[in-house]
Amino acid sequence: GNEAANMLARHVGGTVDNFVWIMNQQAVALGCTGTHFANPHGLHDDNHYTTARDLYRIASEAMEDETFAEIVKTAIKTLPATNMQGERQVLSTNQLILRRADPWYYKDCKGIKTGTTDAAGPSFAGACKREAGTLYAAVLASSSEAQRFADAQALYNWYYGNLVDYPLAHSDEK
Repeated sequence: GNEAANMLARHVGGTVDNFVWIMNQQAVALGCTGTHFANPHGLHDDNHYTTARDLYRIASEAMEDETFAEIVKTAIKTLPATNMQGERQVLSTNQLILRRADPWYYKDCKGIKTGTTDAAGPSFAGACKREAGTLYAAVLASSSEAQRFADAQALYNWYYGNLVDYPLAHSDEK
């Protein structure tokens, strides 16, 4: 939740504001030119914005971390019982990884993140990995929750369906 993002920000950065400053510095280091963070959780703020290109840069860098990659591809997590409540399951909001029977399920999707705010609309940043390579999709301001998954599927299908190998001149490599 958003409160967890704030707690982690304080743990890592000392303060939420300092963590946001670190996030902005990291975005610049990744070559993000259309991104500015105003908070660690992503709730609307006029000074919190990004672009599809920058989301790709951030997502591809994040997926290099094995722990992150494992977390974002997890569809269902069972939380143990506590003194306040019994064992429960938490489901991912990413319908591309959630259920094989779901119409949006995409077997090669490796996760990442959904997001929705009134200003940004339903959005999605995801990774799909096949033998031909990893493709990142950034779907922003989709018309509906379901449409963001349809758009990501369309991007993945188009790319993998239109991939062509051309031999390099004077080489056996493709």
